[in-house]
Amino acid sequence: MELNVICPIIIAFSGFPIGMLLAKISPEEMKTGQKYFNLIKSFLIAFTLFFFLQYYQINIIIVIVASIIIFLLNLYLRINVFIFYALFALILYFTQSNMFYFAIISSLIFLFGLPSGSLKIKLVKKFKDKK
Repeated sequence: MELNVICPIIIAFSGFPIGMLLAKISPEEMKTGQKYFNLIKSFLIAFTLFFFLQYYQINIIIVIVASIIIFLLNLYLRINVFIFYALFALILYFTQSNMFYFAIISSLIFLFGLPSGSLKIKLVKKFKDKK
């Protein structure tokens, strides 16, 4: 792999630990923002899927319907974040030949990690408080 592929991958997946760090630095902001984090995550997952399917030039109607379905599934079922990270790694692997889509999807993965990491800190705190 070349350096212009490795660096965006490292930056893309560093969003999660940075989100955890932000949650530890500003816990007072978490109370007001946590209700929006799942909505933000769902939008970012839908946008990532949208650009990935656009990369393969799939019919726009199918792309929009699939993105809406993924958005709603994640919004109401709250699928585990690490499942999405495994899928994101596959998506990055398949789009690395086109730097435009690779850069957009890498940015979306980084942005997805920020609220995901922040919510993970909240869940860990709740678990520790119950013990």
